[in-house]
Amino acid sequence: MIYPDEAMLYAPVEWHDCSEGFEDIRYEKSTDGIAKNHH
Repeated sequence: MIYPDEAMLYAPVEWHDCSEGFEDIRYEKSTDGIAKNHH
């Protein structure tokens, strides 16, 4: 497992990137009901 120090450092970076990506994926999923990126 990752140490608390490393997790904290990666959390802000991963979350920030994931947050934006997830929003895009979620929006597309609702459009057709399936992830367009998974074409």
